[in-house]
Amino acid sequence: MDLEAQRECEKVHLELKRMEVEAECLEREKTAQREVERQEAEAKCKHELEVLCLRPNGGDVSPLQVPGGHPKPNTSAFSHYRVTDNPDVFLSIFEKQAQQWKVPEEEFMMHMDALVEGNMALVLNNLPMEQAGDYQTFKEAVQLGFHLGPEVFHNRFCTTVPQTGKSMHEFASLI
Repeated sequence: MDLEAQRECEKVHLELKRMEVEAECLEREKTAQREVERQEAEAKCKHELEVLCLRPNGGDVSPLQVPGGHPKPNTSAFSHYRVTDNPDVFLSIFEKQAQQWKVPEEEFMMHMDALVEGNMALVLNNLPMEQAGDYQTFKEAVQLGFHLGPEVFHNRFCTTVPQTGKSMHEFASLI
């Protein structure tokens, strides 16, 4: 009877060990599942934040209204023109940023008013009302107002010479 009781005791002991191992496996699986769920939730939150950052007006679903009833454009994603900037470079950067943010060309001028200052703002202000919304007309007016036609760049390229004491990098930036 002793031998039989001992075997029964070992069976119970083995069954307890098996149950403990199963419980540990289940706990590890639950922990792994919770970690996967946490990572998925984190990825979802990150994606939603990125989507909100890409929306006009910083993610505000209802755009701000200006007195005319049109939505106020979000210009925070664009570079601003400063008086010391090269107008041609500014327009090129603006076009690339607008393309990156998928702004249609017919909406370019909605953003331009808030991005320019100095002589560039004067060019914009001097456009006739019926042409004020046309980006290509504005770009042509800027090129005329700042003397940025192809001839100007050709002449600058042909007449600019390296200055003594200046590096080649500085010379290239003059052209």
